[in-house]
Amino acid sequence: MAKLTVAESLALIHKEREALDKKEKALLSQHKSTALAQILKIAKENALTLPDIASALKENKTSKVKTKSLEKKRVFKPRGKVPAKYKNPSNPSETWTGRGKMPAWVKALKDNQLLETAVITK
Repeated sequence: MAKLTVAESLALIHKEREALDKKEKALLSQHKSTALAQILKIAKENALTLPDIASALKENKTSKVKTKSLEKKRVFKPRGKVPAKYKNPSNPSETWTGRGKMPAWVKALKDNQLLETAVITK
């Protein structure tokens, strides 16, 4: 048998992929049909109507959403005000408590290792 070129190998792989995709779709379709038949049988045996099933699905979705949102929600207690901890040496009206985003003047002092000079002492 002769060696296949890259293009021929790719074409062969493409055909195999298409065949596998068709098999996958057929298998999924068959599985869904079987599951749907079982669902219909159970619904008929229990006299369930489409609105009954739809409302049950809706309730199930909302309960999941509420559970997930409660799990993800983080509750923060409000922190009280604190006095300023740092004062800008070049402009004493600018202060920073040490919380939140660092002002540019604090960052500059920190980069120059002079932040200790801005500490407010009582």
